[in-house]
Amino acid sequence: MTMDNDKGETAKESSLAKLPLDLEIESQSSASSSKKVEGCCATSRTSYLSSWREANLLKKLKKGCTLKKGCTVEFMGQIFIVSMTLLLVRLICESLGYDSDDLKPFTNLSWLWFLSIIGGYLAKLIHLPPLLGMLAAGLLIANIFGQNFSIPEKTSSLFTSAGLSIILLRSGLELDMASVKRSSFLTMRLTCIPGIIEAFISGIFAMIFFEMPFWLALSLGFILAAVSPAVVVTGMLNLQQLGYGVVKGIPSLVIAAASFDDIFAIGGFSICIGLALPGEHSALESALHGPLSLIYGIIVGSAAGAIMSITKVWDQSWKRTTIITLMSLSIMFGMKALSYSGSGAMGAMTLGLVSSYAWMNGKPSAFALEANAKYVHHVEQQVSIIWDLIFEPILFGCIGSALNFSLIPSGSLAKSVGIICIGSAFRLLSAFLATVNSGFSTKERIFVALAWLPKATVQAALCSFPLTTLKQTMSSEDVNFAKYLEWTEQILSTAILSICITAPLGVVAIKFLGKRWLEKDELTGL
Repeated sequence: MTMDNDKGETAKESSLAKLPLDLEIESQSSASSSKKVEGCCATSRTSYLSSWREANLLKKLKKGCTLKKGCTVEFMGQIFIVSMTLLLVRLICESLGYDSDDLKPFTNLSWLWFLSIIGGYLAKLIHLPPLLGMLAAGLLIANIFGQNFSIPEKTSSLFTSAGLSIILLRSGLELDMASVKRSSFLTMRLTCIPGIIEAFISGIFAMIFFEMPFWLALSLGFILAAVSPAVVVTGMLNLQQLGYGVVKGIPSLVIAAASFDDIFAIGGFSICIGLALPGEHSALESALHGPLSLIYGIIVGSAAGAIMSITKVWDQSWKRTTIITLMSLSIMFGMKALSYSGSGAMGAMTLGLVSSYAWMNGKPSAFALEANAKYVHHVEQQVSIIWDLIFEPILFGCIGSALNFSLIPSGSLAKSVGIICIGSAFRLLSAFLATVNSGFSTKERIFVALAWLPKATVQAALCSFPLTTLKQTMSSEDVNFAKYLEWTEQILSTAILSICITAPLGVVAIKFLGKRWLEKDELTGL
């Protein structure tokens, strides 16, 4: 009897292993678990596939679906949904009496969303990560149409923050906390050492090349030192769902460190820019901003996670998905309104982490249903649909549209590229050295260093902050205004270039080298 069951299970896994790539990805989505929890949660990959999903996959397999057909059907569905949504919103706005000028920001954002989805689809067709196509779509729109295409900075910031909260929520749901605990010292090394070294090296060369004051140059250094969670987490989640690096906890390590890295970099930037430019906060308040962001984020995220643990109220999958998504967005925008953007990012990830732990362990027992790992996987799968359709194309489209090359002075182009390349080289080396005695192979350590390279989200959010602060706090009649104006514009252009250079390299490295250099866990990935 046991032998027959084993044979049946083997045949079942063999049939799933032969799925075309598009179906494979779909099955990964429903089986997206890298978490190995003691007891009821320590099951094989096939136990996470619900019966209806498995039947649907096998039915498609019999029909002989191909990757190209699957991608095309998915793309056409996305385009239809987006088109109908935009048409409905447009009709509602016009019926309320808004004219074309009032609707221009909405129209531009609609085109950006629409074209970013097309860019992602085209990138997927040539086997590149979709987010590269989305970045390219935003970049081309901004640089071809110029002033005729403009999205208000507040609107762009709104959707960037929303997208960041969703991807960090997903990272919290998928984070293997057991692996993070085992490598907590390594996580802190990877968070602090590369960031500090890149910030100071970039700052030193900014002083040499641009003749910036120390604190202003270090502000640029901390802007450049932040990795992009939107890029890193997206790539690492995909590898984790495929089972790459799960045995040694590499995806969870990089995801956790990336979240802390942003808070660390934003905190360092807040201190330095407060000392470089006159502002409303004292040096002490600026110095405390980073640690307080971390503490507030953990507290707020834990409280929201405790609410999500009451599964006797949130007793259906759609309820859990709806509430946790709304909570994640509320934390992000609420903390941003209080000038603690880093807290919003940390809170969104903590929310996912605490909710995942509570659902998997049935805590608290008085208010929760039985422990069920499928709660996590179902919610993560549904949140990933929201991410794929709405927030990913808008987020990376907005980041791409911020890369306006007309804002980059030709005279400082070579100097900016030099600062970025030198800082990134030191970052790669320090990230490689930070993983010494980690138990990783040489290739795995190189991969972690390369995964620690891409920049996008933080740079897009902070690049214009020094320039805006200068205009608000320094009179144009001040004798130093012209020089500071030049320096803050150089900060803006260097941050924009850092996205263009590092984001594509990091994305390609994660996608292609991860599958070659990381060990695959056959029980986790499909």
